[in-house]
Amino acid sequence: LEQFANSTIEPSFSETPEAYFHWEIEFPEVFFDEHGELIPGGGFDAIVGNPPYVRNQEVQPEVAAWCRNKYRTAFRRFDLYVVFIERGLDLLKSGGQLGFIVPNKFMKLDFGERLRQLLSERSAVREIVDFGDIQVFDGGVNYTCILSLVSSRIESIKYVRLPSQDHTPLPAEIDRAKSERFDASTLSGDPWILLSTSERTVWNQIHDGADSLDSCTKEILQGLITGADQIFIVEDKGQAPEGRRVYSHASECELMLEPELLHPLSSGPDVDRWAMKPLTNLLLFPYREEEGTMRLLSPNELQEYPLAAQYLHAHHETLAARANGPTQDDDWYRFVRPRVWDLHNSPKLGVAATVTNLEVAPDAPGGMFFHNVRVHGILPSEDGPDLWTLLALLNSRTLDWVFRRSAAELANGHFQANRQFIAPLPIKLPTTDQAEVLGTLGREIHHATVAVNTEKSEFKAWLESQLQVDLSMLRRHTHLDRYPDLGLNGIL
Repeated sequence: LEQFANSTIEPSFSETPEAYFHWEIEFPEVFFDEHGELIPGGGFDAIVGNPPYVRNQEVQPEVAAWCRNKYRTAFRRFDLYVVFIERGLDLLKSGGQLGFIVPNKFMKLDFGERLRQLLSERSAVREIVDFGDIQVFDGGVNYTCILSLVSSRIESIKYVRLPSQDHTPLPAEIDRAKSERFDASTLSGDPWILLSTSERTVWNQIHDGADSLDSCTKEILQGLITGADQIFIVEDKGQAPEGRRVYSHASECELMLEPELLHPLSSGPDVDRWAMKPLTNLLLFPYREEEGTMRLLSPNELQEYPLAAQYLHAHHETLAARANGPTQDDDWYRFVRPRVWDLHNSPKLGVAATVTNLEVAPDAPGGMFFHNVRVHGILPSEDGPDLWTLLALLNSRTLDWVFRRSAAELANGHFQANRQFIAPLPIKLPTTDQAEVLGTLGREIHHATVAVNTEKSEFKAWLESQLQVDLSMLRRHTHLDRYPDLGLNGIL
């Protein structure tokens, strides 16, 4: 019997695993009666566990393929624990209960959609104890919850959200924590945004009659992926008669490049609320815009920029060896993932991918490039709110409140601000008069913020010249952004 059971799995794997585990064979008394017949609704009374926290990138391809073929919840770039939840639920007897401690991100991230659907359709969720950013386990950063399920349908869900603290909560603390109850029928495959009754009222009022951000804008785009950041991203050292002086980490020296191929580059820390901080990095972009699209410079065209050509040829071996990189002999210096690069030349808003609050800054002239997944761009549409109106709306306390309740949490009070969490933000389209007021407000605050950021940058440059030291090498150097509040003693 065991050999037959094994034979149904073995064809899925190129190498036979050391051992298989078949629940029905190992625990026949749980699933079969004394006559060898399956018990209707048979299974375990209770299952308690801590399934593996393994990200999809770390799952062996054959295992991932087998899971996708067998388990409904193995969806998109799934984390391995979701299929353990599905399997555990299926092993319960009628009325049985399951308790797992698992990462809480399945409640909001895309890969958890099928698991949310499954649990919602079965009305299987009895209780969720959400630890938020409390680190329950040593040795790694995880954001966990205790997920309690039942195999029979229930009507309401108990939700406990524990406040931030620096120790693992004791059972008594969990029991005393404030809880809310939710109608199980309100859950679906959509992200689970579990709010108190008063918060739900505010949430509904904000969303009533609103459009989503992605429906009233032209595009929400990801930044550029070069595949060789140390080569293509350089530090700006200023203009010189013979070109632009830059520092290359790949070459470990200063050198000159043609300014025509260099674009200002914004990464996550550069995005401030209302305005970009003064940018220090440039992107070497060996492309040319033609008829609204970007194409890679040919080898002959690249020679029109001898400084850049010499620099890239010095790193030919590294560029040609990139994974998912060039496939032809003459395109070894291209970026690894084609994107809508021409849109980076358009006026747009930037949102850092990891934030403590929703913070949006404009690139009003266009031409600023955004770095990888660290910054997302929002392009206004012709028939939607303009750039300055969107800037004012997205930096409002109201949308920040919505964002922080719908986005996935990260360490130290940070949130993910990728497309999944900014595209659904509710935008109530303003009247013409309202848009004029909001647009004026957004523009004025932007200019004031630029002035403040410029003053901070100039102060730090002066301080570096006086101390003869790179401030970024000093411990807690980021505190200098608050130098007006620190006073002389605080700065020292």
